Order: sequence, then structure tokens, then C-alpha cells
Amino acid sequence: MIAFLFKRGQRPAPQRPLRTAIILVALIFAIDLWMPLGVSMAPLYVLPVLISVWHGRRLTTVLVAVAASLLTPLGLLLTWTLKSPIDGISPESLHLLEALELATDYFVIWITAALGVMRIESERELMRTRGLTAVALESSADGIVTTDAQGRVQILNPVAEKLTGWEEAQARGRPLEQVLVLESEKREGSAVFSSGGARRRLLISRDGHKQPVDVSSAPLQGVPGIAGGNVIVVRDASDLVAYERRLRDLAFRDRLTGLPNRASLLERLDLELAHARRSGSQLALLFLDLDGFKAVNDELGHHAGDELLRAVAQRLLGCLREADTVARLGGDEFTVLVPGLTDARAARAVAAKVLEALGKPLVLEGRVQPIRPSIGVALFPGDAQQGEELLRLADQAMYAAKRGGGSRVQFFAASPPGEPAREDLPAARDRA
Repeated sequence: MIAFLFKRGQRPAPQRPLRTAIILVALIFAIDLWMPLGVSMAPLYVLPVLISVWHGRRLTTVLVAVAASLLTPLGLLLTWTLKSPIDGISPESLHLLEALELATDYFVIWITAALGVMRIESERELMRTRGLTAVALESSADGIVTTDAQGRVQILNPVAEKLTGWEEAQARGRPLEQVLVLESEKREGSAVFSSGGARRRLLISRDGHKQPVDVSSAPLQGVPGIAGGNVIVVRDASDLVAYERRLRDLAFRDRLTGLPNRASLLERLDLELAHARRSGSQLALLFLDLDGFKAVNDELGHHAGDELLRAVAQRLLGCLREADTVARLGGDEFTVLVPGLTDARAARAVAAKVLEALGKPLVLEGRVQPIRPSIGVALFPGDAQQGEELLRLADQAMYAAKRGGGSRVQFFAASPPGEPAREDLPAARDRA
């Protein structure tokens, strides 16, 4: 009957349990009147109370319990009125038995009603919690993935769906490693998803797209003390990686020209010096300063000065090898690090090439502007062994070039007084 009323066990519509409870109350009351005296059907009133709980409303359960409580004594009264007493049992004993039965019925009915109300309250709280959880998952800016104790995916919020390329319905029940594919997984295995702080990983989505993410994991507790799966939080780190890259660029790059700055030059210089020591090769450090640069700023403005600096940077990059390092130290000061040399003549050839590249004039603000660099050169291992010292000596040689008239190359000379200094290279216009 219950299956028929509920249409083969499907969860009924909200009004159906109430209708079923009313029908059962009436049916039990009628059967109770039909049964012989002394045989009570009152305990069956628990059934409509239980069914009313399915309705999901406290008031319905309480009303059904009240109706059952009223119909139980009414059934007893009508039974006594309409039927003959049982032979061999005194009226006093029968009344006592009926009173005990009535008390038992009330106890069972109201205990069932109380438990039903508690169930309704707990289900409401559970639904409220589920609703809040669903809202939190939907509104979270991070991807959230939950798994069961066997590591199979259970929940995928919209952000996680977007990051992984999997829909929740497709991913549910699949192994976590199949849905959340991280590039470091082959090296670290399950340790990628172990509990702990966020770890930077490269996420490979279902269509093969790769992007940096921060991944953290924490256990879900089912039965207290027993692991019941994990919750994995995946945060898109693309913006953070780009920001970190910009910070590195600011720390190691010149913003105007895009060239390495002083810190980057010294780091590269230390690496090249270590390589030169191992290989037995030489390297040269050229220190450039532009003669008359202040006049360009004063006469044509700082915009023209910036354009001149960018042009110098491009010409230096265009005339040197990929292995060479061009850096801007600040203002109009540039350096060129030339590794892998065999002797000083190779350094002179590079310096001459730089002079030739910078010797062509530049048109600024409609005016032809010559570029006149003073270049100082220091060599490893002949002049210095350490990077900072090599840079200082190249700087000294550059000032010596300026004192010699500028627009020329001057090699560092540590010759004692009375001995000739190293040969210098005049500018292209002087050689002409």
C-alpha cells in the first residue's frame, strides 16, 4: 500500500506524505474498531507519524501525533461501547490493561514524534549547510577538488572545471591523477597531493594547455580519526608568476633600454670569470660613456636623450655576439662583457667594432647628432681576477680615454712610470 501510494518507492511530492498519513490514520482507526475487544491496533499509529516526518515539516508531524493520541482513547471508548466484554476477565482488570496499553501507545507515539522532529531539524540544518557549502564552492575564486578515501574525484567546483577542462559529472569517480594532471607528477608521484602548504606546479588541462598553479591539500575527516579523502585547492598563479617576472625584470633589467642592469652584469661576470678560469680563456670588459650626453638632454630634452640611449643599446646589441653581454649601469654608462677571448688582439677587434657601430650619427628631433663614446677596456686575467675589480679598472681606463680627448678606446695600463702605456684605439674619425 505504501509503495502504491508513493508510486513504487520514488520520493514523493511534499503533499503526498501528508495525504498518506491521513489515510493511514483513518484506516488504522477503522481496523481498530473492527478488531475484537482486547485486541488494539493503537501501536500502528506510529506508522502515520513516521510517514509525516517524510513531509519535512514539524507542524505536520505534531498534528499527526496529536490526531493519533486522540483517536487511540476514542477507539478504546467506542470498542467498549459497541462490543461485549471478554469472558473471564473482570471489568476492573480489563480497564487496567486498557490503561496500560493506552499509556504505552502514548509513549511510543510521542517518542516517535520527538525523534521525527529531531530528524527534520537535522535534515534542515544539513540542507542549510549544504546550501552554504554549494554557494561557497560556486563563489570561490580558487579551484576546489574533493576526493574519497580511494582518491576518486567527488566534487569539482566551477573554477576547477575551468582549470582542468573536466566537467564535474565527467570527472566524478575518476582517479584524481587523471583529472588534476601536474607536470611534476611523474617525478614526485602522490607526494604532489600530500597535505601541506601551497606548492607551485604546472597544471596540464584536458586539452593540453599548461598554466602555473599553486596547489595545497588537506585531509577530509569522516569518522573521527579515520581519513575520508582529501580536499585539494588549486589557485591560478598566472598573474602571480607574471608579477614575479616583472619584479625580476625590475631587479635585473634597465627599464629604459631593456638591457641587464649592474646587478645582472655582476652576476653574469662572476659566471663568465669562473668559466674562464676552468677553460683557461680570457675575457674583456668594455666600459662606455657618451661624451656630450648632458648637452643633448639640455638642448633637446630628456625625451631625445632617452631615444639616444635606446639607439646606443640597439647598436651595441646589433654588432656583438649572442654570447656577449651588454648592460646599462645608469645614465649614459654602458658595459660590454666579451668572454671566450684568446688574447688582447681579439679584445681590440671587438672595441674597434663597437666604435664603428656607434660612430654613425643619429637624427634626433630633426637634428643630426653624433655619438661620441669613450671606451675603457680591462682584461682578465691580465688586469684583475675579480668582477668588481675588473669593472673598476675598466672605469678608470674609460676616464683615461676621456682625458685623451674622448671618442676613443683606452686599455687599462698598469705600467710603471717611464714605461709606455698600452696602445689605444682612436675613434673612427681620428683613424680616417
